[in-house]
Amino acid sequence: MKKKYIISIIILLLIIIALWLIFIFNFKSKGISCTQEVKICPDGSYVSRSKPNCEFTPCKETNILSEYQAIYLLKEKYPDFKDYPSEKLPPKGILSERENEGWYIAFMQYGSGRPILNARCFLVKDNNEILDIGEFKPEFNDMRFEITPKNCS
Repeated sequence: MKKKYIISIIILLLIIIALWLIFIFNFKSKGISCTQEVKICPDGSYVSRSKPNCEFTPCKETNILSEYQAIYLLKEKYPDFKDYPSEKLPPKGILSERENEGWYIAFMQYGSGRPILNARCFLVKDNNEILDIGEFKPEFNDMRFEITPKNCS
């Protein structure tokens, strides 16, 4: 009788251990859920978190220049633009527009009598080449509030 009792306890313990192992391996294989957030890559695409560590999937390597990099390159080549943007008088601003070949950037100086005193426009290509598109100097009666950096008009 005692022998049957011991065998029953051993079988019960083995069943409990087997169920525990099944639960543990099942849980580890499924893992935990990652948060449903995305990261924007420099080329404008999105990546999400992936298992097993819920880290962001790496962005594709691209040669696409970011807006910040384009402005930085211009400020390095043209030191006159280092203080852009600025709220000091006269106020100075930067206008940018992304196109397939790179960034169109306009450094603008605003006035009180005229909305825009002048602007200088560039194209910074993705290969870091800088093209001077031109300068916008409005006529006395020109009261435009905005220009496009693509054609500086």
